[in-house]
Amino acid sequence: MRTGGSGRLWPKRRLGWVWVLLTLGIVGNGLRLRDRLARVARVDTEPSTGGDDEPLFELVTAAGVTVDEQARRAATAHARREGLDVVDLVPVDLGTEALLDVARIVDTASYRTSPLVPGRGARHALAVEPGLLERAALDRTEGLDPVEMVLATARLKQFAPRTTDLAATDGVTAVAEPAEHRLAVLRAMAGQAATSATALPLAQYGLIAAGALVSPGWAAAAAVAATVQPHLATGGTAFAPADLTSGPVLGRVLALPRRAVAALRSPWEPTVVVPADPRAVEERRPEYEALLAEGTDRFLEPRVDRCPWCGSLAIEELLTTPDLSQHKPGTFTLDRCDSCDVVFQNPRLTPEGLAFYYRDFYDGLGADALDLAFSTVEPSYRGRVQMVQAEDPAPSRWLDVGGGHGHFCLIAAEDLPDARFDLIDQSDAALDAARRGWVAEAHDGAFVELADGLAGTYDVVSMHHYLEHTRDPRAELAAARTALAPGGHLLIEVPDPERSWARRAGRYWGPWLQPQHLQFLPIDGLCAELARQGFTVVARERGEAHQPVDYSSFVGMLSQDLAPKPDKPWLPRSSSAQRAGRLAVLGASLPFLAVAYVADLVLAPLRTDRPGSSNTYRVLARRD
Repeated sequence: MRTGGSGRLWPKRRLGWVWVLLTLGIVGNGLRLRDRLARVARVDTEPSTGGDDEPLFELVTAAGVTVDEQARRAATAHARREGLDVVDLVPVDLGTEALLDVARIVDTASYRTSPLVPGRGARHALAVEPGLLERAALDRTEGLDPVEMVLATARLKQFAPRTTDLAATDGVTAVAEPAEHRLAVLRAMAGQAATSATALPLAQYGLIAAGALVSPGWAAAAAVAATVQPHLATGGTAFAPADLTSGPVLGRVLALPRRAVAALRSPWEPTVVVPADPRAVEERRPEYEALLAEGTDRFLEPRVDRCPWCGSLAIEELLTTPDLSQHKPGTFTLDRCDSCDVVFQNPRLTPEGLAFYYRDFYDGLGADALDLAFSTVEPSYRGRVQMVQAEDPAPSRWLDVGGGHGHFCLIAAEDLPDARFDLIDQSDAALDAARRGWVAEAHDGAFVELADGLAGTYDVVSMHHYLEHTRDPRAELAAARTALAPGGHLLIEVPDPERSWARRAGRYWGPWLQPQHLQFLPIDGLCAELARQGFTVVARERGEAHQPVDYSSFVGMLSQDLAPKPDKPWLPRSSSAQRAGRLAVLGASLPFLAVAYVADLVLAPLRTDRPGSSNTYRVLARRD
């Protein structure tokens, strides 16, 4: 290859832009962190008059942290002025890296106003309204380890989703969190992404070191930018980290990689077992070994030779797939009916099989990941409400069937503050939603069995991504008609099996979600069945219901399938080499995942009501 006499320099010049972007990224991130820290209000701890007869907020504190009485009084007064029930007290002299961690994980611009955002904070002290603390029923409130503080913060924000915020405070002891605790803390917050997040400084500063050979000038600039980033992030804010000016020049460039290595090698375990904790995997392993001792054949019914929806014999295999979400053992087949276009699982899971594959998916080991996923679809929640309001602007009683932890009800109540939202789900999640105050009443059980006791009660019954999980959709529609008052509305949202991308993506189309999804009804077939059961379809949506996940879920599921299997209690124990290989494959997929995510967002507004355009549809029907 010709190089014009500068063959040795050309590759370096071509790669130099990497360190230019790295430097700019470090500076830009410092400004982003500063913006977040600047939004944290500082609590005035000067002695005040008045209000001394009101009860003070209770404290939840980490081990080694003390909060003086004046700081507690000031936090209580601040909370009452701001209408808060929970205040995360961030010491004004909190250590540099701990403070930057707060800014990284908490978007202070939206934290208070976004009820679905998980509770996160400084893990030092929380001032909590006494009644709320009693309802949250924490096991302990003093001397908590860092993971317990993560769980307590998350729990309290669930009980105060719109009245939780951070505040910079004097009078709170700043305690250094050992590097050995970091991986466990990140596991509690980020689950499977914890190891990658812990190792991130090794990648960043390793890249800076590599730049010394390729682009030494910009590598030096990146090192300087990393060193001054804490000054940039904290300048002009309420915070003054005590360690900000200590240590040698460029010491941060050396300290953070050492800290990452110490965290990755640490055997430290928290007091409590959380779903992302390896101990949670190990304690479940005997249960799964017993469940799988007889194999998985008993989890499937005999294969059928006709469509369960229309009875036609004209069925053909569409695809066969393993469990790509949990990696539980088993292979599952989806068939398609040529007569009615219904796609259905064949052979279908038995009730025992459903219990096995749902286990640790929505709750237990999978609870945090699903909770995070549900928190990202707020626009879809609001779109559902708007569809109903076009026909009934002010419904008074709304029943959400299969609503899990109540995320939809929490958001819908903002748009319909005078409506009462109830919830049905076959899990303890529904009962917890009621304890949090996210719904007025929760029913734990099967809808078809509870419907008679709810006859004629509701103005709206909603089924969002529920019908495809059920064994008998016709019975579910009949139960909805029973629970509705005359003239009430039934709102259904389900994956659209007519999506053209679904055929091209095959097993890697996310909404197939095998083996949890048992059948997929095309919109015309569902509308016809609603008419037969005494409903009038008043609205249909495809483009507005589309969820921008097609391409990103394709990349994610493909990389999960290619990577060595994760360490799960239903799988053989993974070796260190397998875990490293999995991390490498998933890490290599990140650029493709980012491109796919952008493509999903850019193309989402272009979706129309044309068949095949959208991955989701909604139907609104009125009970005649």
